[in-house]
Amino acid sequence: MAPIRLFALFLLSLTAHVSYAGKACSTSESTLCVDVKDAGNGLASITLSITKTNLAWVAFGISPTGQMPGANIMVAWPSGSSVVISDRKATGRVMPAPKAIQNTVVTSGSYTASTGVFTVTFTRPFVTGDTADFALTQGAQNYLFAYKQGTPPAADATATITKHDFTDTFSAPLVDFTPSTRSRAATLTGTAASTPTGIVSAPPPSSDYRSGQDPYARYMPIHGLMMVIGWGFFSLLAYFFAANTRGKSYFRTHWWMMYLVVAVTLAAFGLAVYAVQQQDSLHFNTPHKIIGLVVTILVVVQMVIGIVIHAIGYEGPRPVRNWIHMWLGRSIITLALVNVALGIVAFQRIYDLNNLILYIYLGASIGFAVILAIMGEIFFGPYNREWHRKRFGEGAPETYGLINIAGLRNKGSMQPEYERLVVT
Repeated sequence: MAPIRLFALFLLSLTAHVSYAGKACSTSESTLCVDVKDAGNGLASITLSITKTNLAWVAFGISPTGQMPGANIMVAWPSGSSVVISDRKATGRVMPAPKAIQNTVVTSGSYTASTGVFTVTFTRPFVTGDTADFALTQGAQNYLFAYKQGTPPAADATATITKHDFTDTFSAPLVDFTPSTRSRAATLTGTAASTPTGIVSAPPPSSDYRSGQDPYARYMPIHGLMMVIGWGFFSLLAYFFAANTRGKSYFRTHWWMMYLVVAVTLAAFGLAVYAVQQQDSLHFNTPHKIIGLVVTILVVVQMVIGIVIHAIGYEGPRPVRNWIHMWLGRSIITLALVNVALGIVAFQRIYDLNNLILYIYLGASIGFAVILAIMGEIFFGPYNREWHRKRFGEGAPETYGLINIAGLRNKGSMQPEYERLVVT
């Protein structure tokens, strides 16, 4: 029996040292990470780390909506040789107020100014019992990161903190284990720097936050739908008419469809800027946002080029400006379609959605493009080849017009792009 008893004690000693933990890092700031472990007795041990010189403060929050309003935010900052932690509640898009009950306590922390390495470990009950808090529960939850560079706040958990430079939201199963429960009243012990002086009453919720009416979540689907319709449908259809049809009436269809694409793009772009502003986030800090800005600028430039080409006209082979217009249009459409996919991926990541929306978009847009290409070849291919033969001669490539860079023309009247030979 003695060997069995010793073996049982050995197994118990192993289980006593099991470390249950979940870790997540920002996709935009790879050094900004949070690590959650079970400290026992219903307490979570949370480690927040970042490498950032000139750090003012860094924050980790729990937010069911994935947004700042309503979030339970834990803000930490260096203060000399110690670290301050402040348990706060964001009631609007203003500075989160320190909570009357501080449920976070620093157990260790350090900041090396020369390298920018900041680490703080603090405890917080999985379930605080505070109505201003959200519980840390097993499975996926929505969280947020934020930080500010500059001068750290005062060495007081109730100190004023300035607006963040960076925010990120994510969903992850940080508590990927069954959290312990309190067998007795959990006491919070730690450094004195973690405790605010005096009782601070949280202000009433501000009028710009209404549960379930997050502006970002409300406007972004509209923005995405507008871009899908504009670029995934009308731009492809407009290109179909430009590439395959001949005659003034058909080309006018191309013009008006592209005018519609430009109008939809500008409206959707404005809506996205407004939504990001309401989210109190940064503009043009991700590939999707940057590409969106580029597409918006280029589509306006493309429209102006098209108007100029129509006004000037040409004869003979296409001049260089027309080739630029044609290939720029193709490039913008491709870039926009890719960017719509990037936007869908970003939206799915923020709101923890599966990839069904992305697959539907990719299947619909690619399928529609293939259908248009097949229709163009079946219904217009023979006419286009005959038009090319009559205009340039048998076997003559139209691309020799690129040689005419100086804009030299053969004798004859000016001919707008749409006035092509219609083969009957």
